[in-house]
Amino acid sequence: MLVFQHTLLSLVANVQLSSNDVLQLGDWIEMPDKNLSGEVTDIALHTITIRNWDNTISRIPTKNFLTETYTNWQAMFSSGARRIMRSTSIDQHSVNFLSQEMLAPMLSVRGVNEPLAKLLDGRDPGGVADSWFIDNGLTNLTLFRHYLMAYLAERPDIIKDMYIVVRTLKPSPSGMPLEIYCFTSSIYWMDYENTQSEIFEYITAVAGKFSLRLYQYPAGHDFWRLSQERSGRDSAR
Repeated sequence: MLVFQHTLLSLVANVQLSSNDVLQLGDWIEMPDKNLSGEVTDIALHTITIRNWDNTISRIPTKNFLTETYTNWQAMFSSGARRIMRSTSIDQHSVNFLSQEMLAPMLSVRGVNEPLAKLLDGRDPGGVADSWFIDNGLTNLTLFRHYLMAYLAERPDIIKDMYIVVRTLKPSPSGMPLEIYCFTSSIYWMDYENTQSEIFEYITAVAGKFSLRLYQYPAGHDFWRLSQERSGRDSAR
Protein backbone atom coordinates (compact mmCIF):
# COMPACT_ATOMS: atom_id res chain seq x y z
CA MET A 1 0.00 0.00 0.00
CA LEU A 2 2.85 2.38 0.82
CA VAL A 3 4.69 1.68 -2.41
CA PHE A 4 1.64 2.05 -4.64
CA GLN A 5 -0.29 4.68 -2.67
CA HIS A 6 0.05 7.39 -5.32
CA THR A 7 -0.99 5.00 -8.08
CA LEU A 8 -4.00 3.83 -6.07
CA LEU A 9 -5.02 7.42 -5.24
CA SER A 10 -4.68 8.41 -8.89
CA LEU A 11 -6.73 5.40 -9.98
CA VAL A 12 -9.49 6.23 -7.53
CA ALA A 13 -9.41 9.87 -8.60
CA ASN A 14 -9.67 8.90 -12.27
CA VAL A 15 -12.64 6.66 -11.59
CA GLN A 16 -14.44 9.34 -9.60
CA LEU A 17 -13.75 12.09 -12.13
CA SER A 18 -14.99 9.97 -15.05
CA SER A 19 -17.99 8.48 -13.24
CA ASN A 20 -19.18 11.85 -11.94
CA ASP A 21 -18.50 13.51 -15.32
CA VAL A 22 -16.91 16.56 -13.69
CA LEU A 23 -13.86 16.83 -15.94
CA GLN A 24 -13.49 16.22 -19.67
CA LEU A 25 -10.97 17.01 -22.38
CA GLY A 26 -11.39 20.57 -23.59
CA ASP A 27 -12.88 21.87 -20.32
CA TRP A 28 -11.77 25.28 -19.10
CA ILE A 29 -10.73 24.99 -15.47
CA GLU A 30 -9.30 27.37 -12.89
CA MET A 31 -7.30 26.33 -9.84
CA PRO A 32 -6.57 29.51 -7.86
CA ASP A 33 -4.23 27.85 -5.35
CA LYS A 34 -1.94 26.82 -8.22
CA ASN A 35 -2.51 30.00 -10.26
CA LEU A 36 -3.80 27.89 -13.16
CA SER A 37 -6.41 28.82 -15.75
CA GLY A 38 -6.65 26.99 -19.05
CA GLU A 39 -7.90 24.08 -21.12
CA VAL A 40 -7.60 20.41 -20.20
CA THR A 41 -5.57 18.75 -22.98
CA ASP A 42 -4.82 15.32 -21.47
CA ILE A 43 -6.21 13.13 -18.68
CA ALA A 44 -3.78 10.37 -17.68
CA LEU A 45 -3.62 8.01 -14.72
CA HIS A 46 -1.20 10.08 -12.66
CA THR A 47 -1.48 13.61 -14.11
CA ILE A 48 -3.86 15.97 -15.85
CA THR A 49 -2.31 18.33 -18.39
CA ILE A 50 -3.57 21.90 -18.71
CA ARG A 51 -2.63 24.39 -21.40
CA ASN A 52 -2.87 27.78 -19.70
CA TRP A 53 -4.12 30.83 -21.57
CA ASP A 54 -0.56 32.19 -21.72
CA ASN A 55 0.34 28.96 -23.62
CA THR A 56 2.33 27.47 -20.75
CA ILE A 57 1.76 23.81 -19.87
CA SER A 58 0.95 22.61 -16.35
CA ARG A 59 0.65 19.06 -15.11
CA ILE A 60 -1.33 18.46 -11.92
CA PRO A 61 -1.55 15.14 -10.06
CA THR A 62 -4.96 13.61 -10.71
CA LYS A 63 -5.59 13.14 -6.99
CA ASN A 64 -5.38 16.92 -6.49
CA PHE A 65 -8.73 17.27 -8.22
CA LEU A 66 -10.31 15.42 -5.30
CA THR A 67 -8.54 17.33 -2.53
CA GLU A 68 -8.19 20.89 -3.88
CA THR A 69 -10.67 23.54 -4.96
CA TYR A 70 -11.06 24.22 -8.67
CA THR A 71 -13.68 25.72 -10.99
CA ASN A 72 -14.89 24.07 -14.19
CA TRP A 73 -16.36 26.68 -16.54
CA GLN A 74 -17.78 24.16 -19.01
CA ALA A 75 -21.30 24.43 -17.58
CA MET A 76 -21.21 28.15 -18.34
CA PHE A 77 -20.32 27.44 -21.97
CA SER A 78 -23.14 24.90 -22.19
CA SER A 79 -25.68 27.38 -20.81
CA GLY A 80 -24.87 29.96 -23.51
CA ALA A 81 -24.72 32.78 -20.97
CA ARG A 82 -22.04 34.34 -18.81
CA ARG A 83 -22.69 36.23 -15.61
CA ILE A 84 -21.68 39.80 -14.82
CA MET A 85 -21.54 40.49 -11.10
CA ARG A 86 -19.50 43.60 -10.46
CA SER A 87 -20.03 46.74 -8.44
CA THR A 88 -18.99 50.36 -8.38
CA SER A 89 -19.04 52.60 -5.31
CA ILE A 90 -21.37 55.55 -4.83
CA ASP A 91 -20.45 58.47 -2.57
CA GLN A 92 -23.16 58.25 0.10
CA HIS A 93 -23.20 62.03 0.60
CA SER A 94 -24.47 62.43 -2.97
CA VAL A 95 -27.65 60.37 -2.33
CA ASN A 96 -30.61 62.74 -1.84
CA PHE A 97 -34.37 62.86 -2.26
CA LEU A 98 -35.52 63.78 -5.74
CA SER A 99 -36.51 67.36 -6.45
CA GLN A 100 -37.70 69.30 -9.47
CA GLU A 101 -34.28 70.95 -9.69
CA MET A 102 -32.54 67.57 -9.84
CA LEU A 103 -34.97 66.14 -12.43
CA ALA A 104 -34.01 68.57 -15.22
CA PRO A 105 -30.60 67.02 -16.10
CA MET A 106 -31.96 63.50 -15.51
CA LEU A 107 -34.75 63.92 -18.06
CA SER A 108 -32.16 64.83 -20.71
CA VAL A 109 -30.90 61.22 -20.59
CA ARG A 110 -32.62 59.01 -23.15
CA GLY A 111 -34.77 56.32 -21.57
CA VAL A 112 -35.30 57.94 -18.16
CA ASN A 113 -38.96 58.81 -18.75
CA GLU A 114 -40.28 55.23 -18.63
CA PRO A 115 -38.74 54.13 -15.28
CA LEU A 116 -39.57 57.57 -13.83
CA ALA A 117 -43.21 57.22 -14.92
CA LYS A 118 -43.43 53.84 -13.19
CA LEU A 119 -41.99 55.25 -9.98
CA LEU A 120 -44.40 58.22 -10.13
CA ASP A 121 -47.33 55.90 -10.86
CA GLY A 122 -48.27 57.80 -14.00
CA ARG A 123 -48.02 61.30 -12.50
CA ASP A 124 -46.64 64.18 -14.54
CA PRO A 125 -43.07 64.77 -13.25
CA GLY A 126 -43.47 68.53 -13.62
CA GLY A 127 -46.52 68.61 -11.38
CA VAL A 128 -45.05 66.62 -8.48
CA ALA A 129 -44.03 68.65 -5.44
CA ASP A 130 -40.65 68.07 -3.82
CA SER A 131 -42.41 66.99 -0.63
CA TRP A 132 -44.05 64.11 -2.53
CA PHE A 133 -40.64 62.61 -3.33
CA ILE A 134 -39.70 62.81 0.35
CA ASP A 135 -42.98 61.30 1.53
CA ASN A 136 -42.62 58.38 -0.91
CA GLY A 137 -38.91 57.85 -0.32
CA LEU A 138 -37.78 58.43 -3.91
CA THR A 139 -34.10 59.32 -4.16
CA ASN A 140 -31.81 60.00 -7.07
CA LEU A 141 -30.22 56.61 -6.43
CA THR A 142 -33.64 54.90 -6.59
CA LEU A 143 -34.26 56.38 -10.02
CA PHE A 144 -30.70 55.57 -11.11
CA ARG A 145 -31.12 51.88 -10.17
CA HIS A 146 -34.40 51.58 -12.09
CA TYR A 147 -32.94 53.41 -15.06
CA LEU A 148 -29.93 51.07 -15.18
CA MET A 149 -32.21 48.00 -15.13
CA ALA A 150 -34.12 49.42 -18.11
CA TYR A 151 -30.82 50.28 -19.83
CA LEU A 152 -29.51 46.73 -19.37
CA ALA A 153 -32.76 45.19 -20.60
CA GLU A 154 -32.47 47.19 -23.84
CA ARG A 155 -28.94 46.04 -24.60
CA PRO A 156 -28.86 43.29 -27.27
CA ASP A 157 -25.87 41.63 -25.59
CA ILE A 158 -27.75 41.07 -22.30
CA ILE A 159 -30.13 38.11 -21.94
CA LYS A 160 -33.63 39.28 -21.02
CA ASP A 161 -34.87 35.87 -19.76
CA MET A 162 -32.29 35.72 -16.97
CA TYR A 163 -31.89 37.88 -13.89
CA ILE A 164 -31.25 41.59 -14.40
CA VAL A 165 -30.66 43.15 -10.99
CA VAL A 166 -29.18 46.48 -9.93
CA ARG A 167 -28.89 46.67 -6.15
CA THR A 168 -27.04 48.48 -3.40
CA LEU A 169 -24.87 46.48 -1.02
CA LYS A 170 -23.79 47.11 2.55
CA PRO A 171 -22.16 50.56 2.87
CA SER A 172 -18.52 50.73 3.87
CA PRO A 173 -15.89 53.43 4.41
CA SER A 174 -15.27 53.12 0.66
CA GLY A 175 -18.81 54.19 -0.24
CA MET A 176 -22.04 52.37 -1.06
CA PRO A 177 -21.47 49.54 -3.59
CA LEU A 178 -23.89 49.53 -6.51
CA GLU A 179 -23.88 46.00 -7.96
CA ILE A 180 -24.80 44.97 -11.49
CA TYR A 181 -26.05 41.38 -11.83
CA CYS A 182 -26.97 40.12 -15.31
CA PHE A 183 -25.97 37.63 -18.00
CA THR A 184 -24.33 38.29 -21.37
CA SER A 185 -25.53 36.59 -24.53
CA SER A 186 -21.96 35.77 -25.55
CA ILE A 187 -19.79 33.42 -23.52
CA TYR A 188 -16.56 34.33 -25.26
CA TRP A 189 -13.99 36.21 -23.24
CA MET A 190 -13.47 39.19 -25.56
CA ASP A 191 -17.21 39.79 -26.10
CA TYR A 192 -17.90 39.36 -22.39
CA GLU A 193 -15.19 41.82 -21.34
CA ASN A 194 -16.30 44.37 -23.97
CA THR A 195 -19.89 44.21 -22.72
CA GLN A 196 -18.84 44.49 -19.08
CA SER A 197 -16.49 47.39 -19.82
CA GLU A 198 -19.11 49.29 -21.84
CA ILE A 199 -21.67 48.97 -19.04
CA PHE A 200 -19.37 50.32 -16.33
CA GLU A 201 -17.90 53.01 -18.55
CA TYR A 202 -21.44 54.20 -19.20
CA ILE A 203 -22.29 54.11 -15.49
CA THR A 204 -19.20 56.19 -14.73
CA ALA A 205 -20.18 58.80 -17.32
CA VAL A 206 -23.93 59.00 -16.65
CA ALA A 207 -23.94 58.98 -12.82
CA GLY A 208 -23.37 62.75 -12.73
CA LYS A 209 -26.64 63.33 -14.61
CA PHE A 210 -28.41 61.83 -11.59
CA SER A 211 -26.52 64.11 -9.16
CA LEU A 212 -24.53 61.10 -7.95
CA ARG A 213 -20.79 60.97 -7.33
CA LEU A 214 -18.73 57.82 -7.67
CA TYR A 215 -16.45 57.22 -4.72
CA GLN A 216 -12.71 56.79 -5.05
CA TYR A 217 -9.77 57.45 -2.80
CA PRO A 218 -8.15 60.88 -3.18
CA ALA A 219 -5.59 60.93 -5.97
CA GLY A 220 -2.81 63.31 -6.98
CA HIS A 221 -5.20 65.53 -8.96
CA ASP A 222 -7.46 65.95 -5.92
CA PHE A 223 -4.58 67.18 -3.78
CA TRP A 224 -3.38 69.45 -6.59
CA ARG A 225 -6.90 70.95 -6.93
CA LEU A 226 -7.09 71.56 -3.18
CA SER A 227 -3.69 73.25 -3.19
CA GLN A 228 -4.78 75.47 -6.10
CA GLU A 229 -7.98 76.46 -4.29
CA ARG A 230 -6.02 77.25 -1.15
CA SER A 231 -3.44 79.32 -3.00
CA GLY A 232 -6.28 81.17 -4.74
CA ARG A 233 -7.88 82.04 -1.41
CA ASP A 234 -4.52 83.15 -0.01
CA SER A 235 -3.87 85.40 -2.99
CA ALA A 236 -7.36 86.89 -2.69
CA ARG A 237 -6.56 87.99 0.83
